[in-house]
Amino acid sequence: ICQTSISALQQQGNHELHMRGRWLSTEVVGFASAVSRTVPFCDISHAKPNKALKLLFAELCFERLLPLTLVRAIIRMLSSFSQSGDGQDPASAEEETKLWESSKAVLAQLLEMCPNMKYTILEVFSSIHV
Repeated sequence: ICQTSISALQQQGNHELHMRGRWLSTEVVGFASAVSRTVPFCDISHAKPNKALKLLFAELCFERLLPLTLVRAIIRMLSSFSQSGDGQDPASAEEETKLWESSKAVLAQLLEMCPNMKYTILEVFSSIHV
C-alpha cells in the first residue's frame, strides 16, 4: 500500500491519481499516528508494574506494528508530498500540514521509545533530505 501511495504521489501528469496518492498517504500516516499514540497506554495485565518491562513491551509493539519499512515509506511520502507543489489550494495546504504534524509525532515517538530503530530512522531521514 505504501509503495502504491508513493507511486501515485509522484504522478504529476495524472491529477486524479496524484490526489488519490495524497489521500492514501494521509490515511497511512493517520494509521501510524493512531498506533503511536495508543501503544504507550498498552499494558501487560498479568505482569507486576515494572517500568522496564512496560517500555520493552511498548518497543516490541512499535517494532511489530510500525516496522522500518513503514517508517521508510512515511519519510518518502513526506518527501513526495513536499515536492508535489500543491500548496496553492487551501485544502491541500491543510492536508499537508496534518500529514507533517502526524508524521512528526510518529517519528518522535519511535525515536523516543525504540532505541533499536533510532539510528535507522535518522539514517533514512537524512538520506532522503540531503
